[in-house]
Amino acid sequence: MSLSAISRSVQETLACVPWSHWALIGGVTFAVAAIPMLRKQSRLYGSIALAIAVFISLMLLETTVVIRCCGFVENGSGIRLNLDLGRLRQIDRLGYESLFNIVAFVPFGFFLSEFMAEAKKAGRWRRLLCATGLGFCLSLCIETLQLLLHVGFFELLDLLLNTSGGFAGAGMSLLVRRK
Repeated sequence: MSLSAISRSVQETLACVPWSHWALIGGVTFAVAAIPMLRKQSRLYGSIALAIAVFISLMLLETTVVIRCCGFVENGSGIRLNLDLGRLRQIDRLGYESLFNIVAFVPFGFFLSEFMAEAKKAGRWRRLLCATGLGFCLSLCIETLQLLLHVGFFELLDLLLNTSGGFAGAGMSLLVRRK
């Protein structure tokens, strides 16, 4: 599977999202960005960073749970409790899927850490731990919803990869702030 095939797959998945869902996601994102600014708890950059983190988390929930639950995308369901790390070495569908699980959570961790830095809520290590922990919680929420709604597989490897993506994003934020 090539990168163009992955890009086409992502485009097809996003095309399945109904306009009403886009409107709801946009409204929630706007509200989340506006609230810290109105309460003067954050500057513009911090509010935008928080809005992007929320938008990313809503899109991840939408594309992995909601559109499958509504029947727009077909998928199997069940539990996979093994940590098949050998799958990461394969350059095929599963290898790209594993890479996507990491990459999808990097912006979430980055922008969440940036918001916390702008809001002056925490130091470097606390931002790293919070962004990683919230990445884990979001991933756990997605995996649990997939299991309970029978729209995907609960996979421990996905949980690990998503959490590491949040960690990597927060780490990038720390590096950017350090320079």
